[in-house]
Amino acid sequence: PGTRGISNGRLVSAAEAPNGWLRTEWRLDSPAAPYLLTIGVGDFQRFEQGSVGEVTLTNWVAAAMVADAQRSLERTPQMVELFNQKFGPYPFDSYGVLGVDASLGFALETQTLSVLGRDFIDGTFDGEVIVAHELAHQWFGDSVSVEDWSDIWLNEGFASYAEVIWLEEIVPGFDLDTHMRGLTTRFGALPPPLDPGLADMFGAHVYVRGALTLHALRRDMGDEAFFTLLTRWTSTHADSNASTDEFLTMASDVAGRDVSPLLNAWLSDPQLPALNW
Repeated sequence: PGTRGISNGRLVSAAEAPNGWLRTEWRLDSPAAPYLLTIGVGDFQRFEQGSVGEVTLTNWVAAAMVADAQRSLERTPQMVELFNQKFGPYPFDSYGVLGVDASLGFALETQTLSVLGRDFIDGTFDGEVIVAHELAHQWFGDSVSVEDWSDIWLNEGFASYAEVIWLEEIVPGFDLDTHMRGLTTRFGALPPPLDPGLADMFGAHVYVRGALTLHALRRDMGDEAFFTLLTRWTSTHADSNASTDEFLTMASDVAGRDVSPLLNAWLSDPQLPALNW
């Protein structure tokens, strides 16, 4: 009793099958990369959060985790509103989290339905930051997917910087530059994030130096041009693949000058560039 199948997109129907099982049908209207699809089977409780514009927010959470999930996911509507402003309109028609009763050690940005375990849906503020990270992937990684895995920083660097944008929004007195400088102390050596190789595909440097790359660009371009770039990026490459070279070209176009030397230093130089902020 209570066992059901959950997947990406919208729940189209749910009906009892002749064998006593519950048959659920799901529809995903947007193109999706294969690694962004998921199926969960278990005792999941539906946790609705209304809608932001035309985007419905529906979570499916293991029964044992509902109380923690309500705390960890409480501000998801506010996150969607903020990221709509910073990244352009949310690219799909629904969003939610599939909360599984296991400590996964990772979270997955599966399209429209991010997968998080009890180690992240734990009712803490740190867990909430991960919720922001996976939500941001719906723009960066899901709607705009990498053309090649060597460009993985376009996924993880952007989602990691989205965490910072969320902190900037909600933490009173948050000092953005101080926070970013602190990352270099916290994580130590940060090799280049571009083309990290298979073994280091999801190494901390891809996330952290990728986010630092975006912060350096933001400081160079200014907020107005930087967020214009992000919204143009997500709209131009929606439901398709994109590369680092295309990002460099677009960044220079929006800036009105060549910013590729700055970006290439952050993305490819063995030594971490000087922090000029």
